[in-house]
Amino acid sequence: MAPAANEDEKGLLRDPCQVNVHLIEVRQLKGTSFLLDGITRALPNPRCKVQFSAGTVKRMQATKTFKAVPSVYFDETKIFNEQLSKDEFGDGNIVVQLEDDQGFFQNSLIGEVLIDLTDVHDGPGHELFGKWLPLLNPAHGSEVQGFLRVSVSVLRDAEQPKPHEAAELTEEADGDLSLVSNMPEFTSEPLQLTVRIYRAEIAKFMQPRPDAYFRVRFAGAKECKSQVVSCVRK
Repeated sequence: MAPAANEDEKGLLRDPCQVNVHLIEVRQLKGTSFLLDGITRALPNPRCKVQFSAGTVKRMQATKTFKAVPSVYFDETKIFNEQLSKDEFGDGNIVVQLEDDQGFFQNSLIGEVLIDLTDVHDGPGHELFGKWLPLLNPAHGSEVQGFLRVSVSVLRDAEQPKPHEAAELTEEADGDLSLVSNMPEFTSEPLQLTVRIYRAEIAKFMQPRPDAYFRVRFAGAKECKSQVVSCVRK
């Protein structure tokens, strides 16, 4: 684990936190078809990107790219060692994004998964082990874009990871693997989220006064953005 808790220059107590993300594999990915040299390429070039976010702490690590495949066995582990305050840890999350690497062109998002640090830490063994998760793309609503198998552990000061045998990741023929191979059915129901922003306070040390706006995402839907407002400092 990381070193013991300490205070930053502002006197804020920070505790060590280690996040381990084991990217096991992805299956049945939907790529972005486009015309290249007169040939339509339908299979994606998968590349997995792991984004760690906790307050002002932002980190990113990525896997290598695989060429023209609908499924990939990554077996790569990304480790993040950070010192986080209580609030930063409570707001922290991991976003795993599967991209279609299009070379000289801009990469396109296939799908993503968002995992809260507290949800994992409060679970058995402080981990999410060998789980299949659906990949969603905000541009496609609730339509599943593929499946990601991942293990995540979130450890704080003095906590140790739960030991596992390699055989524990082996799936039985009638287990979760068969469900993924047969494309499990996902049911959905209409939901409406209303967010009212009454007031925001900008730190006094921030200069000059910023133009601010809010962005909201819910349940994998497309992001909503508020109007830009010029801040008034009192």
